[in-house]
Amino acid sequence: MLKQTWFSLHGLSKPVGRTRNIALAIFVGVTTSVVYLMVDTLLHDLYHPLADVFSRVIVGLSGLFITLFIFKLKYDERRFEFAHNAVENAGDGVFWLNISGQIIYANDSACNYLGYSREELIGKFISKIDPSIVEEKLNGFLRELKHKGLLRIETMHRSKSGSVSDVELVARLISLEGESYVCAIARDISDRKRAELATKTYAEKLKESNRLKDLFTDILRHDLINPASAVKSSSELLAKIEGDETKKKIIDGIFQSSTRIIDMCESASRYAKVASVERIELGYYDLSAIISDVLKDFENQLVMKGLKVEYTPRCGCTASVNPLISDVFVNIISNAIKYSHEGKSIEISISEKEKSWLVSIKDYGEGILNHDKQRIFTRFERLGKEGVKGTGLGLAIAKQIVDLHGGKIWVEDNPIGGSIFFVELSKSGQI
Repeated sequence: MLKQTWFSLHGLSKPVGRTRNIALAIFVGVTTSVVYLMVDTLLHDLYHPLADVFSRVIVGLSGLFITLFIFKLKYDERRFEFAHNAVENAGDGVFWLNISGQIIYANDSACNYLGYSREELIGKFISKIDPSIVEEKLNGFLRELKHKGLLRIETMHRSKSGSVSDVELVARLISLEGESYVCAIARDISDRKRAELATKTYAEKLKESNRLKDLFTDILRHDLINPASAVKSSSELLAKIEGDETKKKIIDGIFQSSTRIIDMCESASRYAKVASVERIELGYYDLSAIISDVLKDFENQLVMKGLKVEYTPRCGCTASVNPLISDVFVNIISNAIKYSHEGKSIEISISEKEKSWLVSIKDYGEGILNHDKQRIFTRFERLGKEGVKGTGLGLAIAKQIVDLHGGKIWVEDNPIGGSIFFVELSKSGQI
């Protein structure tokens, strides 16, 4: 049953509800006995046989009433036990305070996280465990409780040992027996606060990391590309006027190295730019026309390697894309040219699905191992292709762009050798 400490400070030695029930039972019992004696005496004087019948009826009704009343007391007591156990075993701390801020009840959880016994805690003022709640602040809380009925704040509680923990406090104003009390539930949120601080610190570090990344991207875009471009241009001019073959080879090496530096810087800059974008504007463009334009830029490379492209432009391949999508086909076709054997062909086709277009680019090169099919879309994963120029960022850029379109990109084996890259793009913005 409810412990006396709930109300002992107010001179109530027993729980109010139970005291009422016992008093009511005594009153009903005494009243019934008095009425019975008065009526029984009167009937004996007037009509003796009727008195016997009345006595039996009264005795029966009294027994029934007493039985029902006992059941009612047991029922109320059981409900009280449920309520009391729920409060006592709650995971959060539960306090009852009077309007002076004095603690008149605390459950086990409150005692445990504060390190006090119940006897030590009862009778203390709330300012003992929450120094921030001075009298003026307590009065402000009471006014707010009367106005709103509910108060939710974050504060700090100090335990008996002096350690401080963050808590979330939810309080209500309750009237009982004509007096007002504050029922407060305190939840320890120290772990949440530590997590919030860690998240905030991580966000600040991430912000700084992004700032440094942007700075590095700017360095790539300007401070490295400009000098490398000057070296490339100078070596190209020197190669035209130099007659010595040995020197020409050295100059050609300088030209090729500077070209690779420029390509690497441009690819890294493009990847950083695409990776930082969350949304892009979409418009309606013809995929077939985009692929035809991309192929024109590779005509010289295709001739130099003796490769043939099998592609028949298709009309009406309108898709919801951004012009950036051309970079996807540039990177895939560029890889197909790099890794295809001389004299082979590259086959490109566009097939229509219900809500999307599926572009396939088939080559007859070395192919890709199954465990590498996902890795190639990760930055700097070029799978150690010896003698092949590139930064390993091309397919990573392609995947970023396709993801921004809400599309899909993947690779499968060409049954007769090589790879088939697939790009699926929506007709209307959603696949």
